[in-house]
Amino acid sequence: MALEDNSRDFMRRLNHKIDVVQKVTGERFVANARQTNTYTDQTANLRNSIGYSAVSSEGRLDDFGGGEGGAKGKALAGDHLEMNTIVMAAGMSYAAAVESKGYDVISNSVNRAKRSYKDLLVKSLKV
Repeated sequence: MALEDNSRDFMRRLNHKIDVVQKVTGERFVANARQTNTYTDQTANLRNSIGYSAVSSEGRLDDFGGGEGGAKGKALAGDHLEMNTIVMAAGMSYAAAVESKGYDVISNSVNRAKRSYKDLLVKSLKV
């Protein structure tokens, strides 16, 4: 196999690992944020709106893990994000107002996801 073929294969495998880490991080974010119990969600709309969008290594923008949150993340991302980016969001318009009253809708879960992403990425890239 030529050096160029080896390089392409290496990059393909690396990008696949990064895409998997993004998906795992996003799914964990959604699960953690939805389990947060600092506020009363009478209609379940706020919790169900939590989601994420990810720009894959191929530049494809996908939304996962929550109807309006994933869609909102996708709308926020637009065409302005680089590859291998995750956007985490709560899709309800009043999510920020709930957070501003001292309740945790997604803030702690976002911070946790950032740490988790770094850890997972390092672990997955070890040879």
